[in-house]
Amino acid sequence: MNVILKTVERCNINCSYCYFFNGTDSSFERHASVIARETIEAVATFLARGVEQLRIDSLAIAFHGGEPTLQRKSDFDWMCTHLRAALSSKVDLRFGIQTNGIAVDDDWIELFARHAVGVGVSIDGPRHVHDRFRVDHAGRGTYERTAIGIRRLQDAVKAGRLSQPIGALAVIDPQTNAREVFDHLVDELGFRVLHWELPDKNFEMAPVNAMAYGQYLCQLFDAWAVRDDPGIFIRIFASFLVKLSGLATPLFPSNGDWMMRNSQLREITISSSGDIGADDGLRQTGYWQTLPSATVRDSSLERFVMDSSVTELAATRTRVPQACSGCLWEHACGGGSMVNRWSKARGFDNPSVYCDGLKVFFGNVVAYLVAHGVPWTMIKRSLSGAAILDSACSCAESSPAQDVTPMTPISACAS
Repeated sequence: MNVILKTVERCNINCSYCYFFNGTDSSFERHASVIARETIEAVATFLARGVEQLRIDSLAIAFHGGEPTLQRKSDFDWMCTHLRAALSSKVDLRFGIQTNGIAVDDDWIELFARHAVGVGVSIDGPRHVHDRFRVDHAGRGTYERTAIGIRRLQDAVKAGRLSQPIGALAVIDPQTNAREVFDHLVDELGFRVLHWELPDKNFEMAPVNAMAYGQYLCQLFDAWAVRDDPGIFIRIFASFLVKLSGLATPLFPSNGDWMMRNSQLREITISSSGDIGADDGLRQTGYWQTLPSATVRDSSLERFVMDSSVTELAATRTRVPQACSGCLWEHACGGGSMVNRWSKARGFDNPSVYCDGLKVFFGNVVAYLVAHGVPWTMIKRSLSGAAILDSACSCAESSPAQDVTPMTPISACAS
């Protein structure tokens, strides 16, 4: 189970696309700016009881914000120590933190090492890409300050002070060059673990150019594939490739994982004041307003996840939107990310706002796999539309395999 713990609900920068401060939800205004020790004690008790009641065997706590490194270092040290003392004997416990990297110094690195905290840094690409949206409160770009923090972290990994590689999280901007962004993050900043996210758009926002995002993902996949370096891990690609093998992944969950079997959430969010919510990314939807009003002080994890609105949300994750029924990618995609499916009229019963672009991306990946000798029989077993896929096969197989390049999408003949 994943817990997003909002340790600080303020930020030292002001990203224009931020779903938390510049989105539709303003709950941060009534929450504590920084989590108090008394709240951390309540969180520890809440989670300790929860993992026992629900027989959870693995728990990942992500320190989030705002910007979590605005917390006092002594309080962060105390928090990690207290949470581990309360939980480590009951569950396989992991810590992570998502930061913009600006405040990271040697003391923070020492804390990350002491408490085995995995570190992810939000970085969108080289300076001219990153600084388009990730600016401070004076409107100035933040790239150089973030890069300094990244280099400190990377040096700590090389020196063996940090045992886990530093992860990069980038938000996709289709007006930029995907290969340039990839090369910069890998070659200039030294990342080997990366994730690109589609913006948190839904049907209640301005329409998006889905095909532009699809083309970006195709370009990014090609940049990754051409490297042929198994040491470079990109979560969105690995998830889809694993799903084509018939397995569950964090992006494409199957009905067999623990939370789905129990009709419960895979992820909860706990605010700096102790309020409990669902997946933090769903703040851009109206669904948060339907969830029970609960805090770590007056509720239990078992009671929260068993609430009817919460179990319905969990069940919705397993249901493919009606419009996706019969689609070639129905099983592998599942309708896309929940936040991208939301509308006031139909809730989550919509295909992703990025649907057309995702189809291009999926087709590009499958074409690449075929060109590199992956058996069609394996792919067929993992896709629900086997009959439709057969027609796509005839299109792809009409050309010699060596002529099918990574940029050859089969989605045009499959859709």
